[in-house]
Amino acid sequence: MLTDLKILNLLAENFDSALSGKKFHAGFTFRKSELLIIFGKKEPNTLFFNAAKNEPYLYFKEGDFKPKRKQVVELFKGLNGLELLSIKSSLTNRELSLIFEDGVSLKFVLFGYQPNALLLNDENEIIDSFKSSSKLKGRNYEKEFPPLKRTQITNSSILKQSFRSNPSVKLSRALRNSFHSLDQTSAREIAFLSDFSYDHKSHEIDDGSIKRIWKAYKKVTAAISSPELTVYRTSPPLLTLFRPEHLDGVRHISFDSANDAVAEFIILQNSYTTLSAKKTETRKSLRLKLNSLRERTKKQKTDLIRLKERQDWHKIGDVLMSNLHNIKTGMTEISLSDFDGNEMVVKLNNNLSPASNAQYYYKKAKSAHSGEKKLLRAISAGEKTIPELTELVEKLESVNTLKEWDLFEKNFLKKRLPAIRSNRQKQDAPSLPYREFDAPQGYTAYVGKSAKDNDKLTFKIGKKNDLWLHVQGAQGSHVVVPALKKGIPFPRDVIVFAAQLAARHSKQKHSGIAPVIYTLCKYVWKKRGGPPGTVHIKNEKSIMVKPGL
Repeated sequence: MLTDLKILNLLAENFDSALSGKKFHAGFTFRKSELLIIFGKKEPNTLFFNAAKNEPYLYFKEGDFKPKRKQVVELFKGLNGLELLSIKSSLTNRELSLIFEDGVSLKFVLFGYQPNALLLNDENEIIDSFKSSSKLKGRNYEKEFPPLKRTQITNSSILKQSFRSNPSVKLSRALRNSFHSLDQTSAREIAFLSDFSYDHKSHEIDDGSIKRIWKAYKKVTAAISSPELTVYRTSPPLLTLFRPEHLDGVRHISFDSANDAVAEFIILQNSYTTLSAKKTETRKSLRLKLNSLRERTKKQKTDLIRLKERQDWHKIGDVLMSNLHNIKTGMTEISLSDFDGNEMVVKLNNNLSPASNAQYYYKKAKSAHSGEKKLLRAISAGEKTIPELTELVEKLESVNTLKEWDLFEKNFLKKRLPAIRSNRQKQDAPSLPYREFDAPQGYTAYVGKSAKDNDKLTFKIGKKNDLWLHVQGAQGSHVVVPALKKGIPFPRDVIVFAAQLAARHSKQKHSGIAPVIYTLCKYVWKKRGGPPGTVHIKNEKSIMVKPGL
């Protein structure tokens, strides 16, 4: 709409009355697509030109708006001191010409692939330009930018032909393809007056309806011919040359001056763009948190069900304690009856005494109970946080102005969101630096999650007589297997199992076979200030395994 021929004609009148007779003082740019020109010294006016491809614009303000910064590039120095004689607009092309003394002119081109400002001599030769100066310099303007030739639609029959040549497009787009000077708001008004939705497919419209659309088009163009400049406070804002019926009841401001209307629209448009960027970034962040939390809570519920479905370790320990006289050291399993008379087969560690085997199952029961409590706390925290984050997303969508954004950011993003995070950290299950695996013969293997977690596992959790493993010659997790009893050597199958874990959680995980070194934790040390996960070892042995689990 900012480049509509009628708007440009009205802008030319406003510019001519305010700027004609003043001298060109300075032209400069400090942003990629924005050009500022200052006219006059004592009572300056600044003309703003934005050469953005999607919607360029022109308007002026009273005063000198040259920014106080070093990264300013001066442009069109040849115009310095020249008087502006007049401003003219085109009847066919979306362009505006500033005519100076000495036969030079500055032409603002607002159509085509790249809007531009071109400095021309009296023979229409391009002397300089805001964009692509080296490419355009010396070329003739009329040859480079010939007048646009378009089919004029003068009756409903030609409109019908135009519609039929644009099948399967929305009505608003078909109208804009047919009437190239028509903006989106005007196209939607025509659809509204014709009793169609603006996204109605053009090929579905019958001949009688096309006559109704033609009648609506004539009504809209008649309204535009007596312009009533209006800026609507919609999202995004709209600038129109008339009062569309489909916008009845929407807040708006009317203007007598096209320049004032454009200036107000640009302020609202910039605010809308800034707000949209803030909302988009925040919406993405909140939805990522919300989706992640939902998935995590869902997984925690699944883990809780699986945990409850596992064997009752404590019951097994009780059964073993009541049958100590039937169990002998060296046994690997035993068939016993539980307290309800049901037969059960219990696996045993042949290196442990009967009582130690019972204690092992009591330990597993305690660990399972602790894990269940942690999961319940985490699920409870997640179920509390999910509706709170959902409410934040809903409140975000109701923010329509930068003032409302400031309140939302102050009252919700800076107060509520940190509180939600804090509550989750307090109630969520603490993160362990390792993953736990059940190894053969009642042993447990711990696998570090990250380089820092490797250090915690090896030097804070691992005991001096625990087994330590790591893939040889590649990055990977530390693996620690706690000793069940001091002085008892680790069984071969336990070492192989832990070595397969070390290979699986390393850069060698896709290898057919990988070397893994192992020793005791007391033979592993770290130099002060060394990188996370980097250690030194001695008394190590090596084993070749296939990455597993």
